[in-house]
Amino acid sequence: MKTFFKGALFTAAAALILTSCNKDQTAINRMEGEWTVKSTQVFENDVEVTDTTGGSTEVTTFTFEKCKLADNEFCNATLAVTGGSLNFTTAFKYNVSDDATKMVWDMDNDLATTTDRINATVEKISKKEVNFYYTEVSGSVTTKTVIVLEPK
Repeated sequence: MKTFFKGALFTAAAALILTSCNKDQTAINRMEGEWTVKSTQVFENDVEVTDTTGGSTEVTTFTFEKCKLADNEFCNATLAVTGGSLNFTTAFKYNVSDDATKMVWDMDNDLATTTDRINATVEKISKKEVNFYYTEVSGSVTTKTVIVLEPK
């Protein structure tokens, strides 16, 4: 009987680990490809100061490359901004974790450094929308940036 319980406990733990990994990999798979920024909202101390829904002249495109989390802790992506006064493309690394509720972007592509990372909370990842936000604190001002992506 003791062996049965140990076996059952091991099976339950393994299932929990595999389910968590599967949610993260499913999110990575859904994000694969090109996405454009549908909207960006910026809040300072919970007061909205910027809403670019349909009003920006720049086009911001994220390209998330195909990735297997089992092989890589971080996946490769690019960010391109075109139009208006800005025109640039930059590569970065990202990952999704905690049952697809957290996303980390390493903006300098150097995983040894952490000060350049953006730690975001994921609200939704589907084939039609990626919705996340991140916060930054500077003195007494807390800035929350909410970004919604749609497939290109």
